[in-house]
Amino acid sequence: MHEMCCGETPFYNEDPQTLHDNIIKCRPEYSSSLTLGQKELLEQIFVPDPEYRIGINQIQVHKIFSSINWKLAAVREMKAPFIPVEGTPYHNCTPNSKQEM
Repeated sequence: MHEMCCGETPFYNEDPQTLHDNIIKCRPEYSSSLTLGQKELLEQIFVPDPEYRIGINQIQVHKIFSSINWKLAAVREMKAPFIPVEGTPYHNCTPNSKQEM
């Protein structure tokens, strides 16, 4: 989710062992471009102990997904909130596009 929102991993390090440790120990460095809601959700996901990590049901009801109809999404009947324009670089896409939503 962090990479989709920001285009970069929250665990990056030049040293492969440190990168591995950052992932295993859930030591992310969050991008400043995340919204408060996105960061709050990721902080509940990036938890080393699975007993304390939130699951998919809790993720689906998080406020950042309040506009998602999960039943329609599951049967692929929901229109995507953003459809990139063909021929444009996807990394430049923003949810505030002038496209019809």
